Amino acid sequence: MVALLLVDAYTVVRAEMPAGKSLYENNCVVCHGHDGEGAMPGVRSMISNRLWTKQSDQELVAMIINGVESTDGPVSMPPKGGNPALTEEQIHSIVNYLRILVDNN
Repeated sequence: MVALLLVDAYTVVRAEMPAGKSLYENNCVVCHGHDGEGAMPGVRSMISNRLWTKQSDQELVAMIINGVESTDGPVSMPPKGGNPALTEEQIHSIVNYLRILVDNN
């Protein structure tokens, strides 16, 4: 029974990947790059700096919704990455895609 639930959860995450990927590419790539390594000076790599992966999905969603104030560099992330139209559901899809992106790198 547990294995079945894990397969179903994995399938749900995989099913959301195209939507999450598209949302990431349309809202996050400018700063974070296609591969998550950071596309501009002052933006940390999400691939080599994996501390964020220890946070729950809900914590990551809250970070994206509220933005992230930089403590050691010139670049802060604005709330919703600068797109006030992003919904919480869309942000969950982005978080799912980020987890897959990191797992693949």
